Amino acid sequence: MELPEGLRELLELAEAQGEDDVVYMLLQILTGHCGAPVVWRSTFQKTVALSSTEAEYMALSDCVKECVWMRRLLKDIGAEQVGATVIYEDNQGAMALAKNVGYQARTKHIDIPYHFIREKVVSNEVELEYVDTKN
Repeated sequence: MELPEGLRELLELAEAQGEDDVVYMLLQILTGHCGAPVVWRSTFQKTVALSSTEAEYMALSDCVKECVWMRRLLKDIGAEQVGATVIYEDNQGAMALAKNVGYQARTKHIDIPYHFIREKVVSNEVELEYVDTKN
């Protein structure tokens, strides 16, 4: 995959793996600073998702948590980040869900803690950018 220029903090990529009509998500998070990797984590989500969009949204929530941790760490060591942290996402449905603060009947079953993403997008702590993973 070819990454866009200016990777600042976080890259979130996840692969949905279907089993019947249930989607389990392999979560992969790469956290970097100044062009160097700092943290990499790969794990299966513990919660079952009903769609790939929902699974990606849950993975995005974990990614935002890592991002918030990294921003606080940088602030604590006197290297506070100015501006939003860019998170690259390959699922447009998950991005739309994260940016839409209104009620959605099709996603009303998603647990409230996952909507933590919306707060961080609105407060300009994180910025979501689409990246095509087919390249």
